[in-house]
Amino acid sequence: MKKYFLPVVIALGLMTACSSDDDNQPITPDPDPGTGQAIIRITEVDADSDAVVITNLGDGELEVGSFFMCLGPGTYAPISGLTADNTNIAPNASITLSYDMNPTADGLSIFTTDSFGSTDPEVLLDYVQWGAGNQPRVDQAVTAGRWDNAANFVAEGSPYNFTGTATQFGSAFWEGTMLAEGVMRILTVDATTDEVTLVNLGQSALDVGDFFLCLGPGTYQQISNVTSESTILEAGDTIVLPYDMNPTADGLSIFANNSFGSSDPEVLLDYVQWGAGGQARVDQAVTAGRWDDAANFVAEGSPYNFAGAVTQFGSSFWEGTMLAEGVMRILTVDTTSDEVTLVNLGESTIDVGDYFLCLGPGTYQQISNVTSESTMLAAGATIVLPYDMNPTADGLSIFANNSFGSSDPAVLLDYVQWGAGNQARVGQAVTAGRWEDTSNFVELGSPYNFTGGSEDVGVTFW
Repeated sequence: MKKYFLPVVIALGLMTACSSDDDNQPITPDPDPGTGQAIIRITEVDADSDAVVITNLGDGELEVGSFFMCLGPGTYAPISGLTADNTNIAPNASITLSYDMNPTADGLSIFTTDSFGSTDPEVLLDYVQWGAGNQPRVDQAVTAGRWDNAANFVAEGSPYNFTGTATQFGSAFWEGTMLAEGVMRILTVDATTDEVTLVNLGQSALDVGDFFLCLGPGTYQQISNVTSESTILEAGDTIVLPYDMNPTADGLSIFANNSFGSSDPEVLLDYVQWGAGGQARVDQAVTAGRWDDAANFVAEGSPYNFAGAVTQFGSSFWEGTMLAEGVMRILTVDTTSDEVTLVNLGESTIDVGDYFLCLGPGTYQQISNVTSESTMLAAGATIVLPYDMNPTADGLSIFANNSFGSSDPAVLLDYVQWGAGNQARVGQAVTAGRWEDTSNFVELGSPYNFTGGSEDVGVTFW
């Protein structure tokens, strides 16, 4: 009897367990928990938009809301606080988390608990680092078998994507996204108004605030210091910057940092020279591949405009502007009142302040020193200047600078002589094409008036 007692009891117990106070309700068996295992992996990191995708690459579901994302000490955040999605992740399902990351370089871990110093692979589930090696948790990740080497990182740009399987870890199973870069180029140089226009000819945004404008030693200006505009240029965007330049001849560089002696094309980003070759930074620019030849320059006038593509450098891809020139002429000489009237017979404004009146050696007077009027003459405008002259016989020249022995027509701009031929500068004036013969002079008396046009010279037109 004793040996049959236990089976009977068990049978009776089962009968009791299967009974119910409500025999009309069906019996629902417990759900089959299955034998699958969840495997939670980081599958995408978009460090620019601060988004992380985690995926269940296993065959069992798992609640991950109490797990932690971690970049390093002090950066822990539970997953439940980083998403509005359901944190119970089914096999092959993903959730996206919002998490603040450094787009330049960082390292991201998943921890199952707040044991952030752990190297247990059941605690430190996954790891990825980008931009640079040796991020804060990488040594733990290597020890846990969640990363391959502390120095290895995902290169290129964000977003970073996992390409491996559930059991593969390390940099070999990640790839960055080759993003089109921002490319800084000089677009326009207006050396007359002292303005430089830069353009981003790349395909992604670029912050130019830390870059420098440079003409030569001692002329460096950091872009953020010369503008109040945003220095972040989207693809195709331009920015206009004030910068003091020599309108006659100069050479402009853009440097990525203050290594102004560099010929590294990652530092010396662009270059242009105008008016004359051999400017201060041109040899560096040629070495850097940012200009074609030290002797080449953009001719004609300002503004100078870049006409090339993003990868084209040198004088062939620049063009000057053929501006209608101002033409400085002597209009009236009144030797009685010692007054000279000058006129601009050209088609654009001209500044005559640096020009000189000259009768002969020792008689030079710079125009800006003998008048308080504006020396900017628009087309057709005149200016009256006081100047001590010999009413009997003399010869008056206008020089563009203090090269008083010159016969260059770009320097000796105009000439007239009265009362007698062969005045002091007439030989130069004839050579320069500013007078027709050394012996010719304007007769009769003062005032003497010019009656010709902008191309007319000589006594016939007085």
